[in-house]
Amino acid sequence: MCETKIEWHQSFVIRACKEEGACLDNRNGNPRRCYNEEAFRERNRECFSCCDGASDCNNQSEIPERPSRL
Repeated sequence: MCETKIEWHQSFVIRACKEEGACLDNRNGNPRRCYNEEAFRERNRECFSCCDGASDCNNQSEIPERPSRL
């Protein structure tokens, strides 16, 4: 599984292979670390996305839109 981590406060984009459970755990933390009002206010956002490893599946460099269901 591939993971993309975007650190908004430092303008970092990190792409890596991760164990599926680890990637999904990180992504499940997005409501707190990426979309939380405090994260916006403090400008300290860490946002994760996961994909199946298909060609160029983790080529994003922008923070994903906030899902409608959090």
